Amino acid sequence: GGAATASGDGGDGGLGGSASSSAMASATTGNGGVGGNGGDSLGGNAGTFDASNSIDGSLSNGAGIITVSQNSGMNSLTQQGITVQANLTVQ
Repeated sequence: GGAATASGDGGDGGLGGSASSSAMASATTGNGGVGGNGGDSLGGNAGTFDASNSIDGSLSNGAGIITVSQNSGMNSLTQQGITVQANLTVQ
């Protein structure tokens, strides 16, 4: 007997099963995100403001020429000028 030989291409593979449409629908649909709350129409609470004005202990152990200014007005400006006369004797 002679040797048997086989030649030729194999057949095409079969088609896969159909996909379920409900899986595709649940993956691509949904509700959008919810926006955040709006701001307070009156601006909210700005906190507290301490307008105390104290110079306690500021003048202790001072040396030289001391100038003090105290003003309780908001956004105020204090202008100061100091003139010193020193008489020296040179020998």
